[in-house]
Amino acid sequence: MNRLSRTVAALAFAALPAFFTAAVAEEAAPVKGTITGVLTAADDAGYPMFSLTITPAGKEPVGFLMNNEEAEVAGQIGELVGKTVTAETETKPSTTVFDVTADGKSIAFPADQKPEVDTSKALSITGILSGAKEPTASDLPDELTVTAKDGAKVTFEWYVDETMAKHDGKEVTLVYVVDSQTNVTKIGPAS
Repeated sequence: MNRLSRTVAALAFAALPAFFTAAVAEEAAPVKGTITGVLTAADDAGYPMFSLTITPAGKEPVGFLMNNEEAEVAGQIGELVGKTVTAETETKPSTTVFDVTADGKSIAFPADQKPEVDTSKALSITGILSGAKEPTASDLPDELTVTAKDGAKVTFEWYVDETMAKHDGKEVTLVYVVDSQTNVTKIGPAS
């Protein structure tokens, strides 16, 4: 699966109710890059995120996410659509969370909203959930960690609800896939 396909898949997953593509806490340094091309789309992907498509000359379009509160943007992002831009990017490991369960039941999704996805290649970790003491109170997700008995940890971002909060400090199973996420950190007109 190429980077554009992964980004489109991640955006499609993010559009599902409560389904979330989240950053995995890793020690490795992010990979930084630069891309120049026409900004062909800048779509709202849920505050404060934007889905951007940049098409380099003679190449296929490339999709990115951008946190409008964290990225350095020259002017308003909508004003750059249709123009040639240069964007600085940062690629970090990420995880697509398929489910979080306790006692065999999902605590991440109501039964009628659980997405039907193929988890045959998914990873899982069973351990103690931390970081979910209370429901999320902001527009941004909380950082949660599942710590296994052997010390292995997976940290991810999630919007905590009452059900998830009741399981803070208790054993859960996280089902996920490791991938990468490329975000725009700076964008403006090409020089």
